Amino acid sequence: MRDWFRALAPSGRRQAFEQDPDAQLAGEPCLNCGANLKSSPQFARYYVCPECHYHYTMPARKRIEILADPESFKESNRHLTTQDAVQAASRSRYRSQLREARRRTGLSEAVVTGECNIVGREVVLAIIDFGFLGGTVGSVVAEKITRAFELAARRKLPIVTVISSSGARTPEGPSTIMQAGKMLAAVRRLSAERVPHISILTSPTTGGIYAAFNNVADVILSELGAIVGFAPRGTITGGPMPQNFDTAEAYLERGAIDQVVDRLEQRELLSVIVDLLGWRYRLTLAGRWRRQLYETPSLPVLQTLQLAHHEQRPTSVDYISHMTSTFVELHGDRINRDATNVICGLADLGGEAVMIISQQRPQQSEQEPRHGAWIAPEGFRKARRAMLMAAKFHLPMISLIDSHGASLSLDAEQRGIGYAVAQCVATMSDLPTPAIAGIIGEANGEGFLAFGMADRTLMLENAIYSPALPNDGLEIDQSRSEVYLGANDCRELGLIDEIVYEPSGGAHTDHPEAARLLKGAILRHLAELQPQPIRRLLALRYKRFRNFGHYSNIRSALYQPVGKIRRRFIHEARGALARVFPSLKPRQPDDSQDISIP
Repeated sequence: MRDWFRALAPSGRRQAFEQDPDAQLAGEPCLNCGANLKSSPQFARYYVCPECHYHYTMPARKRIEILADPESFKESNRHLTTQDAVQAASRSRYRSQLREARRRTGLSEAVVTGECNIVGREVVLAIIDFGFLGGTVGSVVAEKITRAFELAARRKLPIVTVISSSGARTPEGPSTIMQAGKMLAAVRRLSAERVPHISILTSPTTGGIYAAFNNVADVILSELGAIVGFAPRGTITGGPMPQNFDTAEAYLERGAIDQVVDRLEQRELLSVIVDLLGWRYRLTLAGRWRRQLYETPSLPVLQTLQLAHHEQRPTSVDYISHMTSTFVELHGDRINRDATNVICGLADLGGEAVMIISQQRPQQSEQEPRHGAWIAPEGFRKARRAMLMAAKFHLPMISLIDSHGASLSLDAEQRGIGYAVAQCVATMSDLPTPAIAGIIGEANGEGFLAFGMADRTLMLENAIYSPALPNDGLEIDQSRSEVYLGANDCRELGLIDEIVYEPSGGAHTDHPEAARLLKGAILRHLAELQPQPIRRLLALRYKRFRNFGHYSNIRSALYQPVGKIRRRFIHEARGALARVFPSLKPRQPDDSQDISIP
């Protein structure tokens, strides 16, 4: 793993590079691996070593060149400068530092803001330059960033922020700590306008800036090997620190970052994310279609269980890869870690942008399964985060269900599994966007409920459902089969809306065909749901789940026998009349009315 502070050790070379970035370390080897950088076009353009991909500090102007379309950047607030609000004892030194930083970088301050196009999409761009006093944030930097957020909110343009900073600019005095509050307030206004904010963390992003606007972005990206974190290395207490604990890769595992991206791929990824979050296409039905109410062959439950757990049965990752043309995975719950057995991301499904959340059940052949088939608290928090993003940007939500359910471990209990499940269920119940759930393998208890509070629920014909899984329910046998329901039973109980065919022999025989059939069913229902007003969708969803369950009261129980006698008398009377008047046909008595219907 690359180490930022090890690269800083050669005092003269690193300092010379930062003072004159355009020199590009001419004739000098890579600080990390020793490779020759003199004749590398990749290093000349991206400041990335072609051998080890070590990412050097990049000036703001150079970064604009690799992100923005040619000649599309229009700088804003260029002439804002710092007022002399420092203490008299340090005033002259601070002035000289500012003059030197301006001479060396050609910038008036440590941030460059403006508007540009990224692959044809207009965005607001704000880039902090580490070469200007370590990218420290003072009053002018905060003001320019705040104005950039206000511009994005006013013009409804996505904003991309690129951070490389060591924290607050302490020479400016106590007011510097208040700058984070100003910027975060502007971000909240931007969020209220449902405008996307994408943040890129570069090395280093430490100190107060890490706890500022970049940490509440809709999508957080980071460069390879970047040093990030609130407390800089050397200031953290609590004993010896693990190696590379403050790298972007470590924060990805801890659920704080969505993706770690090579600098060479950032422009294309930003273009895809901006497109998906700003999508304006909606599916419509070309003609009327009849919902499929056919029954699949009723297989024994044990056989259905074996098909649902088949070693080669497609997982949610397989379905996503075959159903979508574009998928950008989002990682982490922003609190504890990234649950790798819950997959969330933005996708292009049938020409429309959607949010997909799915449960990734490990196949038996996997050597290192994705944390097993049990969903931990961070998995539910990650799914809820994706749900809220779907609501914010009016993206339809598709959930794919295939797991044992909520984790029953002591560790999960101590980390708040109950609260995480309840929050996920409650969020989905009134999510103001169309929601479709698909059971692709096994659905169990709270794992199904948290992902299945949808407007429509689909189920593959060889999928299986159980209200609760035994603690040791990994083994499949006849004694356990009684707690499972097949697709036909689920439809009769009203748990699902449609059974989706599988290829002959089961979904494991043909992954692309199984995905095509599921995709077609999802798109039909999505096109039917989208023309409906959100208020009506929410009312129907509430009514759908409000009416689950069978119940009666004492009064109805007392009157049931009387009602049965009355209906039998009417039936006999109609029979007698039919014998006199043959044109009359007696109706069969409907005793089903004796049962209380939800």
